[in-house]
Amino acid sequence: MRFSIQLIKRPAKITMLVGSAALALASAITPMPAQNSIDDGSALVQHNTWSLGAPMPTPRMGAFTGAIGSKIYVVGGENNSNVLSVNEIYDTTTNKWLPDGAPMPTPRWLGASAVVKGILSAMGGGVANGGTNVVEAYNPKTNQWSEKQMMPSFGRQYLCGRGKGHHLRHWRV
Repeated sequence: MRFSIQLIKRPAKITMLVGSAALALASAITPMPAQNSIDDGSALVQHNTWSLGAPMPTPRMGAFTGAIGSKIYVVGGENNSNVLSVNEIYDTTTNKWLPDGAPMPTPRWLGASAVVKGILSAMGGGVANGGTNVVEAYNPKTNQWSEKQMMPSFGRQYLCGRGKGHHLRHWRV
């Protein structure tokens, strides 16, 4: 079985991954009604179109994701037999998967991810034998991962967001 990403076309902007990558990449999705517009902090964006992207090379669930420029990064995850570290890159302008980026140093799934200033951060998540508080950051310009300060607690499911001053916040659920 092949898996695909469903995309919303955003005029003059990047194409945006819709919903959870774990759902979008692990199963067929029935498109949900789109809003007429969203205010993403910049210009008001009009949408309401859906298209099917190129099939993802590695089926998985619980991946870390982030959009940087015109590329969507899908990292790690779990495929019912292994916890993954693969870093796959989808180019929204060509509808093609590019050669893999550097693998995530700590294979895991069901953590939180966020992009700040062009860097994809992967926080926490599940490893083969439980949870972890590891935080790693991927720089697509150098194709390298770096370790960051560990979170004070660990678990398998996190939410994250950006606060004022580009600081990441995380919450354990």
